[in-house]
Amino acid sequence: MKRSARSGRILHSKRDVSACRPMHLTHHLVDGLPSMRRTAVLEKFRALLAGAKQRGVRTVAYVLMGNHLHWMIVPESREALRNATCYVFRGFAKWFNSLLG
Repeated sequence: MKRSARSGRILHSKRDVSACRPMHLTHHLVDGLPSMRRTAVLEKFRALLAGAKQRGVRTVAYVLMGNHLHWMIVPESREALRNATCYVFRGFAKWFNSLLG
């Protein structure tokens, strides 16, 4: 993987999406934020996972760490992957930001 000169973000090659092949996703918080290892955070993440299931992504496993999370999923399709990850990560970021004020 290489970084984009314009944005500094990591560019990924196209992912092979298969309904029988799990994928590992991670999401990192910005440095300096409080730990995600709280009951309220876990409850919100679980609620978002239910929404991801409705969007065609089955959760195999997940781990909430202090400053990042790991999420193992099996998407039904590329579209389901896009819809569910946007729903979960965007919803989680908005909720976590509102929690911090």
